[in-house]
Amino acid sequence: MLFRGWKPKANKRNSFVRFYVVNKEGEFIGEGNKKLFINASTEARKTEIYNSLLGNGIDINIYDNTQELEGKLESRGLLINLVKPKFKSNIKKEITDTNLDNQENYTYKNDEQIELEANNLCIEKTPFRNETRLNTFIQVDDREPIALFETLQKNGLSISKTRLIDGSVVIKSKQDNNKKLVIVRMTASELRAAIMGKEKRAYLKAEKYYKSIQEYQNEGGLMQVVWLIESDMKNGNKQNLLNSMETLEDFSSWYNYISVICNQQLIETFNITHTAFLISTLTQGFTEQELYFPIKVGKRRIDRTAKERKKLKKKIKVINTPNGSIGDDLVSLLSLIPGINSNIAIALAKTGKTFSQITNLSQEELQYIPGIGPKNSIVIFCTFNQSAK
Repeated sequence: MLFRGWKPKANKRNSFVRFYVVNKEGEFIGEGNKKLFINASTEARKTEIYNSLLGNGIDINIYDNTQELEGKLESRGLLINLVKPKFKSNIKKEITDTNLDNQENYTYKNDEQIELEANNLCIEKTPFRNETRLNTFIQVDDREPIALFETLQKNGLSISKTRLIDGSVVIKSKQDNNKKLVIVRMTASELRAAIMGKEKRAYLKAEKYYKSIQEYQNEGGLMQVVWLIESDMKNGNKQNLLNSMETLEDFSSWYNYISVICNQQLIETFNITHTAFLISTLTQGFTEQELYFPIKVGKRRIDRTAKERKKLKKKIKVINTPNGSIGDDLVSLLSLIPGINSNIAIALAKTGKTFSQITNLSQEELQYIPGIGPKNSIVIFCTFNQSAK
């Protein structure tokens, strides 16, 4: 739970007088009669806000004013105001696109500066919505470094160790079992060995994940795979995604294969702290499907919300079956097979079986599906078996 400070324009006090709960209209922590209070629509909600603060080591009952609370919220990373309120100034500073785009005086960071910044990344500040915190869980392969697991634990989500079949880290939601994000973590040296070695393990993994992605899609689910390649030290030198390969041609070939052909993402991280921080950030994006803090040009938001993204996707018709309901993705897939019209595709989809199970039905099984009949069953059976060949 995050808060945004507020101060009335007419108030001369150079500190916030209220802290509003982000994305919850009318909910705030205020000050009155030399004590703090929580304003919310129900007592249950007040208790929820209080317990959330208490979980971060903040008991508002011990503070007399919002000025004292401000320091605590800021130190815990719960305050999202980028700039504190200041008195009005008569000096107007003109900022133009030319000023912002001028990079001549920019000093690029060296490895030591990036290392320091990476080590100071605060994973606790990952801005998850309450729904995400309640329903998202992260599984970490028990062969991964203990430092990765311990750092990920700081993000406040449900995290466990297990022996994974796919990837190094898997992110899922309790609300949707047909959706998962798979993170493949490797050091740059490990990736080089997996690509250049005789067994070509990196290619085998990529093909395995590609097959799983297609299977998820065929079943109406979603699986995304992200490779996080972590810089490491080799023979006293810092190895990264580019310099670990023998030639740029080798790197370009692998990047083309993994990204364009296998439809998987490749991202470089600086160290294990940066890896954990990025996993936490990707978890937020994958589960919520929108940025927590909107991107604006002037007053206009330029990034799409989760609702807008859903509208852009194809509307799914729902078909009720004895085993639940299905979308028209399976119907569309069956309709692509020569000789299978839309009515037959719907009849097959209503069985509640998967695409693979349907195409492997016997002629007798097909015959007794409502809407198929003896004659159609012969044609469909022959079509399925010819397609298989």
